[in-house]
Amino acid sequence: MKEIFEKTDKTGGERYLLLDVGGTEIKGCVSDASGRKTRIRKFPAHAQKSAEKILDNLAGICRKLAGETDGMIRGVGMAIPGLFDYEHGISRMQGLNKYDAIYGIPLEPEIRERVPELKRAAEKGEEIFPAEKYVNKISVKKHDHVLIPAGTVHCSGKNTMVLEISATLYIFTFKLCDWRRLGMDGLPRPIHLDHGMKNIQAKAIRKKRWMN
Repeated sequence: MKEIFEKTDKTGGERYLLLDVGGTEIKGCVSDASGRKTRIRKFPAHAQKSAEKILDNLAGICRKLAGETDGMIRGVGMAIPGLFDYEHGISRMQGLNKYDAIYGIPLEPEIRERVPELKRAAEKGEEIFPAEKYVNKISVKKHDHVLIPAGTVHCSGKNTMVLEISATLYIFTFKLCDWRRLGMDGLPRPIHLDHGMKNIQAKAIRKKRWMN
């Protein structure tokens, strides 16, 4: 695969993993930013397996494709059969005897966690997290106050301020995304995906409808 891109792109630029997910097999290739693609490869789908095995299989395919090309992996595009919420990356298929096990599971964070190339891109500030897809917006006006419970994914908008009260002197916030802000050294500031994911109180937050 590398030869195809080396003939057309000497910079080792942005790459995208493309998957056509079927019930029997999954076809995959890599595309550059201009739409040039590598040859299509075929992989078994394991569509009737458990959720964990299906997710591991999808991630394994992504890792294989990522390992066979140069450049920075910026994202994964999937075409999936049946009912699928593409806006939130959630399968809505049931009763088809394929991919039933991943019903209701957001695929993006599951695959990102399993594919180091995607995780590293986020940690290095090479990728902007689509926060609007997963975190609700709350409109505020002057003098409004909003209580943000611990473990809630949050950020501040224009002309707002977050006052953080912590029981520890050295831990305040684990950043999941920093919108490509640079530190004093000119490099992306560090973020804390592993620690942050462990501290999100997702079930409690969803009950309050503060998180999608």
